[in-house]
Amino acid sequence: MRKRIFSLKNVFLSILPFCAVIFSACNLLQETPGSFLEDYGSIATVANVDIRGGTQTQQGGWLNVGSDGDLTITYTIDNPGNHRLRAIVLPLSIDFTPDFPEDVFFLRSTFSLKISGSDLDAIDGKSEQCNISPTVILYRADFGEEERIQSQHTIALRCNTPPKAVEAAVGQKIPDETLVLAIKLPTLKDDDKYLIVSALGQTHTFSLPISNGNSSAGWTISSTAPANMEKTWDNGPSAPAGANCYITTNINIKNRAAFAVHFTLQDELGLTSQTYTLNPSHGAQLSPPYHTTPGNDDPSITLAQDESDGMATYILRADAGTIHYTVSQTSGGSHTYSGSGASPLAIKLPAGEFSVSAVAKAAGFEDSEEFTQDITVTPSIFFVSASGNDTSGDGSKSNPFATITKAQDSFGTLAAGSTPKIFILSNLAINSPVTLSKNLLLQGAAGGTKGSRVTLTASLASSDTAFAISGDVEMNAITLSQASSTSIASGINIASTGSLSLGNVTVTGMDTTSGAVVVEGTLTLKAPGNVKITGNTSSGKAKNVYLPEGKTINITAGSLTGSQIGVFTEEKPDDTKMITITTGYGTAGYKATDLKTQFQCDEYYEPMVSSGEVVLTINGGGDIDTSPNMKIVFSFSNTDSTKGTDSGNGTNIQIYAFGDGTLLNISDFTTLTAKITYYTGHYIKGGNLKTENPFSLGVNDAGIYRITIEGTYKNGQSADDELDYTITSQP
Repeated sequence: MRKRIFSLKNVFLSILPFCAVIFSACNLLQETPGSFLEDYGSIATVANVDIRGGTQTQQGGWLNVGSDGDLTITYTIDNPGNHRLRAIVLPLSIDFTPDFPEDVFFLRSTFSLKISGSDLDAIDGKSEQCNISPTVILYRADFGEEERIQSQHTIALRCNTPPKAVEAAVGQKIPDETLVLAIKLPTLKDDDKYLIVSALGQTHTFSLPISNGNSSAGWTISSTAPANMEKTWDNGPSAPAGANCYITTNINIKNRAAFAVHFTLQDELGLTSQTYTLNPSHGAQLSPPYHTTPGNDDPSITLAQDESDGMATYILRADAGTIHYTVSQTSGGSHTYSGSGASPLAIKLPAGEFSVSAVAKAAGFEDSEEFTQDITVTPSIFFVSASGNDTSGDGSKSNPFATITKAQDSFGTLAAGSTPKIFILSNLAINSPVTLSKNLLLQGAAGGTKGSRVTLTASLASSDTAFAISGDVEMNAITLSQASSTSIASGINIASTGSLSLGNVTVTGMDTTSGAVVVEGTLTLKAPGNVKITGNTSSGKAKNVYLPEGKTINITAGSLTGSQIGVFTEEKPDDTKMITITTGYGTAGYKATDLKTQFQCDEYYEPMVSSGEVVLTINGGGDIDTSPNMKIVFSFSNTDSTKGTDSGNGTNIQIYAFGDGTLLNISDFTTLTAKITYYTGHYIKGGNLKTENPFSLGVNDAGIYRITIEGTYKNGQSADDELDYTITSQP
């Protein structure tokens, strides 16, 4: 190693100058008492020392610094005599970089020693080298005078880092139930000599802890695991990965209460590591229960309900023993569930928030530490029954609510896109109006079987509506009817902000002022169909689905199977317009031949298909169609009756008076006649279509003929239609 000193010429003292310093010290001692006292009041001294860097640990009279970085020692020098100062720093055992001016005349000045972390690391853990106590000797060298020692300052400094702590430990056993400690030691330095283990009021100190056969008070240490070491209970913890120290104790762990074992590492000079505590140390205290991962569960979880019963299944597990639990509802109700059972233990919970507490118990073992967890069962499924209870019920299948309103209000704030479900277990009386404002499914589930029809019977005041729809609602397997003959406002009113999808739903027997189903928003018929809205009246007249101006019924594929729907429109058809009552009818694959069994008009208008949608017309819909030598098909639409002149070539014209052959029946007309005139108005032939169908009109000359059909329908509505027909040549 090198030492560096400072002089006026900024050169390091060699051995000879160092001897000169010693000689000067001798001169100082040889001064006369008078001279010495004269100089004493102006002696230069170290006033303060600041040490930065490394991990510093004070122990006894020593300051220990770690080797985890560079070390800087800054000295503050008092020079009351304002002498020219020089210095030497000892020992020679460490390489340092000084910072000291050549000549110091100031009353106070500083200089620093810098020691690199690499130099420190080379001696850290080596007891014979770790003493790096620097001694600073100050001496004055005024011009023309001999150098005189002023003072010296020594720091009791060692490079010695405390040992690292034990990284992991676990208690295991050998066949005679003796406790074995499996330990994972950190990387040890040269002077890390002792492993200190404390348990049951005794302390065992091992020197050279990895030395096989090292013992203390009957405890034996080994660097390899005993061949017959095993877990202290089934599925218990294994020795930590990387274990490199095994201590066989004289502790029999059978039926013993849990106790702590403390591990501390100590080096040769007395520095100690942080203490690692193993508790429990053995299998006498059971491991606590857990939900998913032993000792690693999240503090809270979210569970989903099952459609079969409206309950969520929470699973508790334990590595050993019987699980004893208590689950307390913290919101959404005040239910408490408790019990015990073997692992895995399934606990059924309804919607709400809960706090779970559980311990493991077994004979001969101390109860485990308590396991706790918060549980949220997201409310997405509720059951309703006539035998339910809105106060004590929790909305599950076994403990249902009594009203649909209670079930809907219990959903709280729903996540976007979620579709909560309300299953109705029995026929239900609707004694107060129900407002459905959420996105939900209302499903009949008679007897607990989803899709089994239930009947909801409204018993309301005259101004009430059974169901006011302002959310996105789907109904399935439900019959809605009325309990008395007292008229109510409506059965179902779909607000402008609401939508209702119907599948396997019947609305019948309702006496309303506005209509059994009033569509101000959106009404959609969905598969599997079987939607029947018929037999509903207003003041004795049919009034089923009421469609305000511009409103239609959305049709999807398969949604009209077995359906029968009566329609009452706010806007009426006339000679100039049809009223469209569907959207998507043709797109869903339906055509005119399907219409007769699906829709009916609550008034005297006739439904027909036009441009792929169902329309109401003033007299039946459709067009007159002509083909040479074939027929003219009569229908009751005036909208296209003057579409132009048809040309043909034939000897006669046949007129059929029942539209496309399926929609209208000739017997539904009170009178029905046809005639043909020449373009000049000359009458050619006429007759009664009711008795002569098809009615044949002979045409002998080329020219323009006008065919006119007139009639009176059974509802009193008159009908007439005409078409110009041109004969271009004789056959």
